[in-house]
Amino acid sequence: MRSLDAALAFAITMLTLAMVATTIVETLHRIVGLREKGLAILLGNFYERVLVPRGAGRPADAEARGAFIDMMTVNRGPVGAAPLTFLARSLGLDARSEDGKFLNRIWSGRRLGSLRPTTFMERLGSSPHGARMIMGLNDGSEAGVELLLKDVAQKFDAFGLEASEYFEARARLLSVLVGFALAAALNVNALSLFDTFMRQPDITSAVIANGQPIDDAGARGRQAAADADRAVRNLQGVGVPLGWNAASVAAFDRSNPFALARLVLGLALGGLLIGLGAPFWYRAVQTLTGLRRAGRGTVDTTRDETVARAIPSGPHQTPGTPIEAFQAAFGARMASGDLRLPEEAVG
Repeated sequence: MRSLDAALAFAITMLTLAMVATTIVETLHRIVGLREKGLAILLGNFYERVLVPRGAGRPADAEARGAFIDMMTVNRGPVGAAPLTFLARSLGLDARSEDGKFLNRIWSGRRLGSLRPTTFMERLGSSPHGARMIMGLNDGSEAGVELLLKDVAQKFDAFGLEASEYFEARARLLSVLVGFALAAALNVNALSLFDTFMRQPDITSAVIANGQPIDDAGARGRQAAADADRAVRNLQGVGVPLGWNAASVAAFDRSNPFALARLVLGLALGGLLIGLGAPFWYRAVQTLTGLRRAGRGTVDTTRDETVARAIPSGPHQTPGTPIEAFQAAFGARMASGDLRLPEEAVG
């Protein structure tokens, strides 16, 4: 039971430190705008490889490609300015000029970092690109249009999944690098931490006793990440050996190569474990907590309740699929007369 308690306290500590790493990684993503840049690259590739061959885009036209990316990535909520849309023309605004304004550079939010297939198809259906694609069909029957829209929606979803794998791998690497830096800055010696939890039950019990707030914090995501510094200080307050002091600095004594090697190994292991991420350690805490309760004969009677939500049906139902979103947006723009079919499509 002592080993299980030590493992649980160790997992709670790593969860707290991983939350700090997550905060740093998220901050770097926001400062550099990696998600927004990644979505723009994805849309540019999709424009060239999928839309241009289907007549929805102009080949080798950098300006048209950039306008398409602007239209798809602009956040319509705060300002609502995007080229190729009625709202942009009526307001006299341009998304790229809005991006360059001083305050927009600071608080960001002008550009989307993700785009669902339903939203993508809705925007495509509201644009001249969608009109060109539909009017350029050889088979203009209802079945032909549906097959085209299914193919476009399916390919966008596939592009998104493939891009997500790449960006997740990059984020994991960044998380590991941040973990190493954090381990060096806070003296996160994984070997020393686990040894402390095995040898000092009072510290172990204190960490586990404070584990519920930390556990709940892991479920709250961003709010938990904002409180990570306080959680680290709480761990230090109950005696967890984090941070540099005279004793830890003495381990750098070159006269004891074994102690120095153990310190370097512990810090490297600590950084690697932090880099596994908060979701990994949150699941580990949940699993170890369940094993600990089972070992003590404690049964948790609480169960998650699934609430069935009825989706309203009828003519006023919001489109629920990418194809329905495209058809609704395209039909509405055509019916209002706002969307003019390209001359080359009309012939």
